[in-house]
Amino acid sequence: MPKRDRQPEHWGSLVPHNSMHGRRPVPLSSRTVVIGKEGDVRAPSNPLSRHHIRLEREGDGNVYATHLSVLNSTWLNGKRLEHDRRTLVEPCAGNAPYSLSGEAPDAPLLFVSVPNAASARAACEERKLNGWGGWALR
Repeated sequence: MPKRDRQPEHWGSLVPHNSMHGRRPVPLSSRTVVIGKEGDVRAPSNPLSRHHIRLEREGDGNVYATHLSVLNSTWLNGKRLEHDRRTLVEPCAGNAPYSLSGEAPDAPLLFVSVPNAASARAACEERKLNGWGGWALR
């Protein structure tokens, strides 16, 4: 019997908040996923860097985000990430007013390239989504 290639385990999804990053959730199966114009998850947003954010899933199931961009910023659950520092991705009850329909109200929110997280959240709430990118992590 021929061997079958084993498909990687699907451990999560990035759910886009605006059409700049597609309309469908992006399945995450690699241990390490880079988001950016030239990343594993590609997005054409102008303020998004070629390699903007790295998500890493550890063996214990924890997921870490690392902000890679020197020019642009990244916010996770309303807090700006420091460049090149791993940060644990966790649910956040404060995300409930900004969650997408059908998603968990405390789903981690990842925003890129906006003046501040409050602006991103307001844009999400008001559906004024031009010029930045955002995802919920499921």
